[in-house]
Amino acid sequence: MEDLLRTGYLLCTHLVPENSSIVPISRLAVSRAGSPYGFEVDGRFLTQSALAYYLRYAFVASHLDLDHVDTIVELGSGGGKQVEVLKRLHPKVTFVLLDLPAQLYVAERYLHVALPRDVVPYRAMREPGPPSLIPGKIHFLSNARIADLADTGRTLFWNAASFGEMEPDVVEQYGADASRFSDWLFLHQCFDGKERNSAEDLGGVLDPVRFAHYVRAFPDFRMLDKRPAHTGLAYLREGDGRYHDTFWARRAP
Repeated sequence: MEDLLRTGYLLCTHLVPENSSIVPISRLAVSRAGSPYGFEVDGRFLTQSALAYYLRYAFVASHLDLDHVDTIVELGSGGGKQVEVLKRLHPKVTFVLLDLPAQLYVAERYLHVALPRDVVPYRAMREPGPPSLIPGKIHFLSNARIADLADTGRTLFWNAASFGEMEPDVVEQYGADASRFSDWLFLHQCFDGKERNSAEDLGGVLDPVRFAHYVRAFPDFRMLDKRPAHTGLAYLREGDGRYHDTFWARRAP
């Protein structure tokens, strides 16, 4: 398995284009918190998920120099490992993580160990209303509070796959809220629609979110690029659907 991950690491170096705004993977190392399975390259610890998160970053950075971004808002931040990669490569960026409270607890605990100087505790952000963001720090908010975010400077909105777990009307509401403060979008999605609810399986959605739904959810934005998503080991698929990385910019007024 370790040899396979090393092969994935080498593949990442070939998948990423030469671009001065992309920090090379040779400068990335991630935390060993939680004892994840991983490997070392020149004394730097990496995991398979870190390779996938790095490739998502590199896709975005090929279009946008993150050193020129003030804030990244990630809806559906999960365990916080994508933010760890982004923060290690661009330490001056401010982050807002939006998710369900249980997921935020896991992310806060992980990032508190991985990046202890950068974390604003969740309990410090529980008061309703527009949050006071500390520049360069990582903040945790319930996803229900996305409407509380006001002017966050030059802002990149980030969503990886979690939109596909929602119904189209929910995605459109999130799109309206995110469009108020965002200048750019990164959407990593299965644009053919993820799993559908069935009589045999209570999981999934009633109406899969497809590409046309995203266009309706973000009418003020134009998609500039769309490429098949890669994990560092293979292209990412779910059933018959393929995931794509997409980058969107606000339309000129």
